[in-house]
Amino acid sequence: MMARFSLMLRALLLMSLMAVPAQAQQVLYEPLPPAGSAYLRVVNATAVALSLRPAMAGVESVAVTQAQRVTAYAVQENVAARPVAARLQAGEAQTEVSLDLEPGSFNTLIVTHEGGALRATLFRDETQFNQLRARLTFYNATAGCGQASLVLEPQGQAVFQDAPPGEGRMRSVNPVTAQVRASCGSLRSEVFALQGLEQGGVYSIWLMAPGGRPLAFLSRDVTAPWRR
Repeated sequence: MMARFSLMLRALLLMSLMAVPAQAQQVLYEPLPPAGSAYLRVVNATAVALSLRPAMAGVESVAVTQAQRVTAYAVQENVAARPVAARLQAGEAQTEVSLDLEPGSFNTLIVTHEGGALRATLFRDETQFNQLRARLTFYNATAGCGQASLVLEPQGQAVFQDAPPGEGRMRSVNPVTAQVRASCGSLRSEVFALQGLEQGGVYSIWLMAPGGRPLAFLSRDVTAPWRR
């Protein structure tokens, strides 16, 4: 499944780089990771920078500016033979994780700060997508607020509903521009735009509450190149 998804991602990249032959050639010949690998990204939903020791496939820290809270998917080799382990630290809070990943899978590790302690929740992502539509996954990355939702503004029509903490809801949509708001209980984000969506693109929408203040934003899913 991983190889098939990687090839599909390459095809999408090639479509977007048709006007830049040199870049397209570079994408075409990117090496595939070895058999038995999985992909993992880390999401920092805390109020301070997050550090990882030892680094997970080169990811040593995750910042708190909106665009940098979500890392690229990075290759984790030989996951059938070993857990992926690290010590996570954000400010004075820290925890240790040992992740059992399935070969060929794509995974998201969401790190939140709850009751003075760090909590790390692993979510296995869907890999299917539609070349004619945009794929959206809405993640409830709050510390413990249940049943998060995303609605269109000002109509109030639900795009996603009932996403539990540390989990996501996925759907394909036409690549249009819309104004949306995320909420969970008393948490209500500012209205923000879904824009720049493309056919075949894969995107994530995040609701988190670093420091208790709601934050929601859109990011595009990307995979870090693997190097031999």
